[in-house]
Amino acid sequence: MASSTASELPADIPVSAALVHDLLAVSLTGMLLLRPVYEANGASIIDLEWVYLNPAAQRMLQ
Repeated sequence: MASSTASELPADIPVSAALVHDLLAVSLTGMLLLRPVYEANGASIIDLEWVYLNPAAQRMLQ
């Protein structure tokens, strides 16, 4: 039986940053975006910086 891929967006549909932001804002699942922090020589990741927490993730941290 073939698996359904209906949940995937077609490759020719552009996804805007505003759409992604709106979807994260209404999601009931906590999500966050992290940015790597590199050591001075840039060879290794030494930490992660919080860039964005959606409202659900913010509620989880209260």
